[in-house]
Amino acid sequence: MAITTYSSTWNDTTKSYTLGAPTVTYVGRVLRVFQRDYRAMSDVYTLATFAEVVEDDGTIKEHLVNANFECDVSGGRAEADANMAALAVKAAWDALQEVKRQELQAARAKQLADEEKNRPVPGKKMKVIRGRKVPVGHIGTVAYVHSNGGVLLKADHEWRDRKANGVWVDRTYLVAV
Repeated sequence: MAITTYSSTWNDTTKSYTLGAPTVTYVGRVLRVFQRDYRAMSDVYTLATFAEVVEDDGTIKEHLVNANFECDVSGGRAEADANMAALAVKAAWDALQEVKRQELQAARAKQLADEEKNRPVPGKKMKVIRGRKVPVGHIGTVAYVHSNGGVLLKADHEWRDRKANGVWVDRTYLVAV
């Protein structure tokens, strides 16, 4: 039966709403009907009815059917009635969303791998890629990592020597060599 709503008009003599003719939309395209918490007004929360439908452009969207409290006079109701074409669109949509999810997961894994690769730890050889006090291109071994983000770089052969001089660089200015 899809999504059915009613137009309503205020009747001033009876001080109530009068429901008009029903309007039926999304016939054959309602995939599922469900209820979820909904903030109807600033201080009113309710268990509203939603419907997941196939739009004209082939996307899947959720629509509020009825807020299920006294100020919602639309009388909206929905029934899942997806036909084979709508179910095929849903299957294609789900496949596309899965591909996007996998791409996002792969990009996040690559970002995490790059962050781990470029994380300064004592003994790791690193190169300065930007900054203003230490020349760009300076290569050194991490001797100490401060909690404020500073990294102490020293020469490769003396990074364990506490008396050897080094340079302080912000960790965001370094990449692993």
